Amino acid sequence: MTITIAPVASPKLLNAAGASALLGISRGTLYNLRSADAFAPAIVLGRGTLRWEAQDLLAWARQHKEQAVAA
Repeated sequence: MTITIAPVASPKLLNAAGASALLGISRGTLYNLRSADAFAPAIVLGRGTLRWEAQDLLAWARQHKEQAVAA
């Protein structure tokens, strides 16, 4: 008898460099937004180790999308 275990899809966690690259902002801007509590929530893995899930970053960006102005 063979038992097959399906792989568990796990989201890749991005560091500050990866998160800022994904969003097209500088790391300084990322940290400024974070310190103003105006950024996507991070996952804290240890002392000063922050990571973000890409889906959280993209959701945060969508929330800041400008609305079209009716002409």
